[in-house]
Amino acid sequence: MSRNRALLADVLRGAWGFQGFVMSDFVFGTRGNAKDCLLAGLDVDMPFQAKYRRHLAAAAAVDADVREALVQAATRVATQIARFTPPSSSSAAPNVDAAEHAALALEAARKSIVLLKNDDDVLPLLGTGARIHVVGRLAHMVNLGDRGSSNSALP
Repeated sequence: MSRNRALLADVLRGAWGFQGFVMSDFVFGTRGNAKDCLLAGLDVDMPFQAKYRRHLAAAAAVDADVREALVQAATRVATQIARFTPPSSSSAAPNVDAAEHAALALEAARKSIVLLKNDDDVLPLLGTGARIHVVGRLAHMVNLGDRGSSNSALP
């Protein structure tokens, strides 16, 4: 996906009008070819591996297309930072942990749950004696992320 110009530039930015920036998945986003990804429309390679930055700096020194793509990527990122950063004249930071935000997140979660099949009206489980058997390799462990940036376990 990170090197797919047709999807990143033509569809996402062109047909759909997306104006944000595109960030790779962590670790394997560019698969070692940051230049091709940048030219395809990837703006940020996570987790910012130095070897890819050196590769791009060398390419930008001799390739005008790479320089232009770097400027475009930096502009898209900076635009979003500016868009979501409150003005410095504002004395109060926005409250992102407000009760109404939590209520909206809960409502969205409840409305997004999909039951694919409920043979014999098994669900919802009612009563205090209701039990569920969970199977599979993750059945006996908490699975709240990959222990990286998606780790959502509370301390």
